[in-house]
Amino acid sequence: MGQGHLLAAAQLIVVACLCGLPAAQGVATRESWGYLHLEARRAEVRRELLGRDDTDHAVVARVLLKPDDGVPFARVADALAYLRGVDGDAAFVLRATMGAFVLPEVVDPAGANEACRDLHVSPFLPFALTFPAPVTFAVEVRDAAGAQRWTGVIDRHTDERDVRMARPTIDVPCADLADGAYELTVRTLLGDQPPRPTDPVVRWTFHVLRGFQQRAETALAAAVARVGSDGLDAAVVLGAAERMRAAYTGVAFAAQSDAVRDLAALERALANVAADKPASDGLVGDVSLALPAEARAGGALPCVLRRAAGAGKRPLVVVAAGAPAYDPKVNRPSLPATRDPRWLADELRDFGVAEGWHVAFLASPGGGRDYAAALAAALPWLAAAVDAAPGKVALVAEREAAAVAGLALARLRPSLGAVVFLGVGGLMAPTMAACDGLAVAYVPVEGFDAAVLQRMVDFAAARRAKGEPAPAAEWLEASPSPWPFGLAVARAPIAAFLGRAFADK
Repeated sequence: MGQGHLLAAAQLIVVACLCGLPAAQGVATRESWGYLHLEARRAEVRRELLGRDDTDHAVVARVLLKPDDGVPFARVADALAYLRGVDGDAAFVLRATMGAFVLPEVVDPAGANEACRDLHVSPFLPFALTFPAPVTFAVEVRDAAGAQRWTGVIDRHTDERDVRMARPTIDVPCADLADGAYELTVRTLLGDQPPRPTDPVVRWTFHVLRGFQQRAETALAAAVARVGSDGLDAAVVLGAAERMRAAYTGVAFAAQSDAVRDLAALERALANVAADKPASDGLVGDVSLALPAEARAGGALPCVLRRAAGAGKRPLVVVAAGAPAYDPKVNRPSLPATRDPRWLADELRDFGVAEGWHVAFLASPGGGRDYAAALAAALPWLAAAVDAAPGKVALVAEREAAAVAGLALARLRPSLGAVVFLGVGGLMAPTMAACDGLAVAYVPVEGFDAAVLQRMVDFAAARRAKGEPAPAAEWLEASPSPWPFGLAVARAPIAAFLGRAFADK
């Protein structure tokens, strides 16, 4: 299972890593990094919505539904400007849209690959915008204590076309930086004007770790040699190895750069397997897995598992992401093909912890995967892997994942005790009969037709009133969530519903 991915990674070991590419990155690389930047800006909006009243939620929800005129960042910039109480003028929108390649994710000043001994920073514009004034970039590096360690200015190749192609670049010397995490900030200057206090800036974490290249190559090669089954040990090793391969080759990360932790997790998993211990022994926090899938499901399914503390059988909540999207309709990026489950884990930090639930976050539909088959394989596998309490397994699915799960719910029913759908998830009459008694809840999401789902809820209630088989379907009491943040905004009513559903089992 999944060994093709690792064999490809092993071949990549013998070539230069992507941090050695010239500054003008290819179209696919720009799109995937641009989408990373868009997700990060959306996360800013989500965090700044925390604690706001219903009015602010409603305004942001409406703003994010407006046509973006070909620049998906524009509506996100409008939402940020509203939350910060400022005018989202052309300078604000440009600064919100500006991104930067920051490669390699882990700098190895002692590495054999010379291109990976320093940090390479290339500001770029994911979508075409008119510059309101000539552009330059101020670059700054601070250490974990907040002390400034380096500054620089990029003032060449900064016209609109060059910035679209990621041609402006600067190298940050790292030989004198101690091993550790650093924060890189890129500020966009318009003319001689720096960003205003409320203007967006680009801010990423990178790492310095001497010996990273050799350790990564050794661990990836060992992972190829060690994996030979579809059990939990293989899922842990493959999941950690895929994370390491992505960091080693310059693939856009998710939520935040965590490659040093990923390397430590892979090395620990390999050491455990070599010592005949469970691969996950000693791994704390969220653990990356590569779940085995039916052959036609499209290969290993990326997953992040957050196990409950303590012993005993616990409920399991499986959360499935909506696909990468520029808007809630049909505008999608080519890359990434699927949404990394680390975004879900970041959005739902501590979800299920107080309740003592195991929580598994799944990658979204996309990339040609038969997602119904993937869910059908993942749900019982995860329940067995964590020894979940019988009857206490729930699926929470948003948007595209909810659409697939709704159509396949009869097939998934034997694994499930409760389901939550966000935005979509209509059920056909035969599915209702096959899901008799299943606890089903719907969460309204702005931009998705609640009337269709209301008719389905009413139909299920009418069937049950007549003694006919149907799920116990209900709406959760929640205002419509902004479409990218349905799970995060509705986490409290979702948790309350699941708590009631589990208590009834």
